[in-house]
Amino acid sequence: MKTDISHSFRNASTQNEADEIVRFLDENDIPARSKRDEGDLDHVFQGAPMTSFEIFIRESDKDKARELLDTKAKELLKDVDSNYYLFDYSNEELIEILVKKDEWSEFDVLLSEKILTDRNVTIDAEELENQRETIQADYKKPQGGQDGWIILGYVMAILGGFIGLIIGYFIWQAKNKLPSGEKVYAYTKGVRNHGKIIFFISAVVFPIVFIYRIVVQF
Repeated sequence: MKTDISHSFRNASTQNEADEIVRFLDENDIPARSKRDEGDLDHVFQGAPMTSFEIFIRESDKDKARELLDTKAKELLKDVDSNYYLFDYSNEELIEILVKKDEWSEFDVLLSEKILTDRNVTIDAEELENQRETIQADYKKPQGGQDGWIILGYVMAILGGFIGLIIGYFIWQAKNKLPSGEKVYAYTKGVRNHGKIIFFISAVVFPIVFIYRIVVQF
């Protein structure tokens, strides 16, 4: 029976980090795999990092996997180097790590919590959750604007450039990935409609221009 390892569990910033997590989960009877995400034009338009590594497991294993990684992180806390970079973070920066914990390793989250506790900083769990919900809502909110890309897209579409197809498609289909793994459209319906129009204009004009250039050459 084929194992369904398709649940997006978390991201890793480097290949080594991804390999280490996959190996650790496998050793604890949780099948896992990682996939290199080279990035796409969604990232170019939105200014996101171009490379990351996504880790997949079975959805039924997600709670066990989190528990295992938390346990491992707690063990590592006992021998943490006093020169570890988080010790130089301000209280505000450490609290931000707790708020955006899905973007950080379990170790960094637990260490941030420990450092704040050692500094006698009160950690309000309810406030942290409220901030997470606000960020989640912001991620889900489609963006407007993009006037520069829309104008450039129409110009390239009319001129018959292949780049018009690319700009149109990614304005039309660009999505943001939430920390939960869910993907939502990055732009408002109005912006996406412009992308769709640019894409189809380019799809008509580009082959005509391409064929014309070939005929002219011969």
